[in-house]
Amino acid sequence: FVVLFLFSLKTYGLYVALFGTVLFAFSGLRLVQEVLEDGWHAVVFEDRFDISYINPCIPFCILYLGWRKSAYYELRQSEI
Repeated sequence: FVVLFLFSLKTYGLYVALFGTVLFAFSGLRLVQEVLEDGWHAVVFEDRFDISYINPCIPFCILYLGWRKSAYYELRQSEI
């Protein structure tokens, strides 16, 4: 099923967005798990969860936003 879904994606930007979302989901689920086990204060203010685990998804978000903006610009130029 996953392979069929990946072949249905048509553009590079969607691959980037999907990969960034999956990375964020893994980090986010781990953060939620730690909050439920140890509490918010221990996770955020102590050393139970390192917030830098979320950093690897940031480049993919920036790439996707840049791709989306350039695609929007190209679309607007073609309408003129």
